[in-house]
Amino acid sequence: MSSEQIATQFLSNNPTAITGSPCGISCNFIDMGNGWGIKIYAYIKEGEESVFYPDERDDHYRAQTEAAKYGLGPNVGASFDLPDGTPCYITEVVEPIVPHNEVHTWQVWERHWVDLKKELKEEIEKLCKDLEKHIDFYFHDCHLGNLGRKNGKLVCIDFGE
Repeated sequence: MSSEQIATQFLSNNPTAITGSPCGISCNFIDMGNGWGIKIYAYIKEGEESVFYPDERDDHYRAQTEAAKYGLGPNVGASFDLPDGTPCYITEVVEPIVPHNEVHTWQVWERHWVDLKKELKEEIEKLCKDLEKHIDFYFHDCHLGNLGRKNGKLVCIDFGE
């Protein structure tokens, strides 16, 4: 079974996974529980018309693919559209710096940011410089919710611009 088929089957078996997932402006992330997740480029809200973002998916996929080659981001699987046209791609799951269930709690952000920013300052600066140097990517949305660890190394997990 292809990764596209696995993702499609996972989503059909878990119809509320999208609306309950961590999300940014144009992307939702769903952990499939097998070391891989799905990035879904759509605004999906019950009772409202969905809006798809295929160009963002393509741009983020290209950037993450390049970052992964240098160990600066998670590995990627297939890029595809779901049967309804929703643009997606498969991404390796890494350990987030701020757990996804805490990302949108500002009090948690402030507590983490003050302590972790000091602790991770040099690593964050190195990651940002390496992303610019190796893949010409300026990590302008660099905050703790967009950082993770892969094999102990700090990596970018959001390739939006």
